[in-house]
Amino acid sequence: STRNDFQSVVLGNGDVLVMGGTDGSYLNDIWRSSDGGNSWSQIPASGHWRGRSELQSVVLTNGDVLVLGGFYTGNSFLNDIWRSSDGGNNWSQIPTSGHWGIRRRFQSVVLKNGNALLMGGANRINRLNDVWVYEVYNRNF
Repeated sequence: STRNDFQSVVLGNGDVLVMGGTDGSYLNDIWRSSDGGNSWSQIPASGHWRGRSELQSVVLTNGDVLVLGGFYTGNSFLNDIWRSSDGGNNWSQIPTSGHWGIRRRFQSVVLKNGNALLMGGANRINRLNDVWVYEVYNRNF
């Protein structure tokens, strides 16, 4: 379906996932292509994150997919983290405490050592220039 402010990732097997975004509503659907984007099927994901736009997503070196933060309806910013270890079929929320604040319009990358960086963005009041490290072995920022 048409959407903007979504995320896409490439899995280790070459499959592409498209997740979230907005089409006027905040979406939490997940679509997979196994043929380079020629055809798509919706993944009937279980127990996953609420609809959102302006999120980030990365694939860690161990193959886990993370969905990070974003924005939904009104003035609601998110700072939650969701993980899928099976290519987007099942999701679990990663418990967090005292981690990065609410934000949207930020960026994330995965480093060679397997850790991920979360950088910048904006919250309700400020543009941000902070950097947070997700330590893959501790599974937390």
